[in-house]
Amino acid sequence: MSKLLVKEYPVMFQPSFAQELGVNGAILLQQIHYWLQTCSTTKDGSKWVYNTYKDWHEQLPFWSIRRYRLPY
Repeated sequence: MSKLLVKEYPVMFQPSFAQELGVNGAILLQQIHYWLQTCSTTKDGSKWVYNTYKDWHEQLPFWSIRRYRLPY
């Protein structure tokens, strides 16, 4: 028997980050950390990740796509 209520990947974050950054900031920081750990793309010696708004929305469907857009 699974400890999860439903069969889907959970979104995890550290409570200490949520205290400092807010829940949304902690979730986003954890996702970026995950992608940096699993990606193999480098540019000028640094790892980087690329996700479209749609990609982020598929990973974090409880946020609207507008949340990912920068204000400028």
